[in-house]
Amino acid sequence: MPGLRQPINLIGGDVPTPGDPLMEPDDSQPYGPARWVLPTAVLALLIWPLSLAWVPTSGHGPDWVSTLVSVAEIGAVLLAMVAYGLGLRAHRMEGNTKSSDLGMRLASLVVLLAIGGKLLSQALVE
Repeated sequence: MPGLRQPINLIGGDVPTPGDPLMEPDDSQPYGPARWVLPTAVLALLIWPLSLAWVPTSGHGPDWVSTLVSVAEIGAVLLAMVAYGLGLRAHRMEGNTKSSDLGMRLASLVVLLAIGGKLLSQALVE
């Protein structure tokens, strides 16, 4: 149309116009808080096994083992709580996404495993 400026393409090829699928946002990947739910929950799940370091020593290990167990339990539960909170925030802002839903389930699993491990350690040590 006369009077309208066309975008200049310095690279070559077609320039995407508004309404072109190349200009539309990619909804296949989560964004905002939903983007961080699953990685945070996976990190909590990876840290959680360190809280079982007391098992080989059965409560008679060096002091650093009890410190490692405490730090791992607290860290895993805190990361799981952060992941769950991010999942709730993502659900309120963006609706459910597969990755945020899976992240919230993994976060719940980490909390249950940490509490179960703590109860098991108390039962076995005494």
